[in-house]
Parts: sequence; C-alpha cells; structure tokens
Amino acid sequence: MPNFIRTYTESPEFSAKYKAAREEANPGRNAGNEDLKYWRESYPPTVKELVILYFFPLLQLR
Repeated sequence: MPNFIRTYTESPEFSAKYKAAREEANPGRNAGNEDLKYWRESYPPTVKELVILYFFPLLQLR
C-alpha cells in the first residue's frame, strides 16, 4: 500500500494538480517547496504516531 501511495503522489498528473491546488489555497506560500514529497522518508515516526498505528487497532479487536 505505501508503495502505491508513493508512486501515485510522484506521478506528474497528481503533482501538477496538487501544486495548482496548493497555490490556489495559499498564494505565494510554499512556492517551490519540493522537499515536502520526501518528508516522510526523512523523519522517523513519532511516539504518538506509533501508538496510534500499532496499539489502537489492537484495542479495536476487544
């Protein structure tokens, strides 16, 4: 699943639509900020994210 998300968000069609929508929402803000695409690869998950991702589904099974 993460590979699908990564390849989909790196596609040129999605990238152009995303940039246009972001520029329309915040004119002039984050202009040319290309490192957002690699944010998840460059930072490890936080403790809060780990708790939500791993322990919350276990609680749902009760």
